[in-house]
Amino acid sequence: MESNRFFDKIIFTDYCWLWSGATNDKGYGFLNVDGRCVKAHRFSWEIFKGPIPDGLNVLHKCDVRNCVNPNHLFLGTQQDNMKDMVKKNRQRKGENVVGSKLTKYKVIQIRKQYVRGKITFRKLAIKYDVSPAQIYNVVRNISWKEANGTT
Repeated sequence: MESNRFFDKIIFTDYCWLWSGATNDKGYGFLNVDGRCVKAHRFSWEIFKGPIPDGLNVLHKCDVRNCVNPNHLFLGTQQDNMKDMVKKNRQRKGENVVGSKLTKYKVIQIRKQYVRGKITFRKLAIKYDVSPAQIYNVVRNISWKEANGTT
């Protein structure tokens, strides 16, 4: 019964099978199965490939969160998911990192001020409310590589 409702909510494209039903705040589809909320891509896996072993997630090869195409899904641990994210360069960077105190503009200003001399990592750290180690990483281009150039 649930599988009929499941297929009614899919938009089949040449590549992905897009879930058109309800989605959560992160864009993953979900449906109600026997009184419990189930992610649509996990439900797809179970229909086409079988049970999901304990401790494993259903991951997307295509990186489309509402895709339920079983050929785009694979099993992996949370660590596998993080490695996949880094490999595909999808991790948050710069000011998109939750809690980041710096912005691209501030990083460029820090680099300019340090190059001019007469200011230490410590003074810059106090001015921008970050650690001297973070200033060192910014100035040495260890972090905030995406902020190269000037504004």
